[in-house]
Amino acid sequence: MVTPDAKRNAVAHARECHGLSERPAFDLIGIARRVARHQPSRATAEPVMLGCMLCSTSRTFSSAL
Repeated sequence: MVTPDAKRNAVAHARECHGLSERPAFDLIGIARRVARHQPSRATAEPVMLGCMLCSTSRTFSSAL
């Protein structure tokens, strides 16, 4: 399975290196224009941040015992 981000990069490559316009590049790669233009939200990064916060908090409390 290819991620949307990888497909966005492939579209950019097709446009820059092969001189394709936007629509033919999207058709070639097989990605919808709305998917290519979608900007990932910050919500995807929050679980990682929360995990880091939990790890550091658990280290703080375990050292206090």
